[in-house]
Amino acid sequence: MNVGKIIWSVLTGYNWDTDTQENWSGLVFDFDHTKSSANTDLDYDAFNTAITDIASIGFFDIKGFARRDTNAVDFLQQLLTLVLGSLFTGNDGRIKLKTYIPTFGVVARAFADELKITELSYNRSIDEVINSVTANFILTENWPYSDGSVVLDGRYSQDDSASIAKYQKLAVNFDIEWFHASGQHVTDFADKLIQKYSEPPLNVEFKTGMDALTTEIGDRCVVRDAKTGIDVVGEVAIVSKLFDSKPTEIMMMLRRDAEVDQVFGYIGSSEDEGDGLSPQDDDYDTASTQDKSFAYFGSTATSTPDYRYF
Repeated sequence: MNVGKIIWSVLTGYNWDTDTQENWSGLVFDFDHTKSSANTDLDYDAFNTAITDIASIGFFDIKGFARRDTNAVDFLQQLLTLVLGSLFTGNDGRIKLKTYIPTFGVVARAFADELKITELSYNRSIDEVINSVTANFILTENWPYSDGSVVLDGRYSQDDSASIAKYQKLAVNFDIEWFHASGQHVTDFADKLIQKYSEPPLNVEFKTGMDALTTEIGDRCVVRDAKTGIDVVGEVAIVSKLFDSKPTEIMMMLRRDAEVDQVFGYIGSSEDEGDGLSPQDDDYDTASTQDKSFAYFGSTATSTPDYRYF
């Protein structure tokens, strides 16, 4: 089933679709399974959004099993890897699920030097570069009896040759004990890892005040510093609240990459408008990185391209 639904079942012991108790519920967690905002343990709305986003990809129904002695943390982390997701405790004390399937258009909050930013630094580290990914996975649906070994007969590799030429080969390998008929459950996350980390991501760390109290992991925020000209949109990766300090401080780290630095909603132009940015290419598939910052409708991948440009 859907990755998010599996995580819900492990945390609650209840099936997401039927809201009935799993026959193995006594072996897993026993969090509240209420499928509404009234759930006291899990943020149902966050799970619902994540599950819907995962389903929107169109192929993220996977099949697998957990051995009786499986460590819950390892089991959940492998599932989260497939969607580059986060499972964490939110500001309201409930567990939330967020996945790296961006919902564009909303910047949670702006933080600026005139709005209580007391420290700000940023770095790009080659230690975070990933330019080669190999995933071994179950390609043939064949489940071993009892404690027999799982056969990982599928293999998918993805490299970024330009990044390798600059930084040498920086590889990660995964053994994914999950089945999907076409193997797209591993090709998707492997491609996303290369896309996000073939170049060192920009990490922006800053401290601010209580205005960041409701900011959570996965939110998109903007950080500005007028003196240095910094104006960065990023995804919140770390939130640390220092309530014992005087005044109270909240430390955050944003991660900026090509995916969260897009300007969605601006329509390009086929003419030179004198703005230093236009004209834009009329085809998203051949557009430059700069041109892709503008809105396109459709693609030549459709049988009848429906993109429009002005």
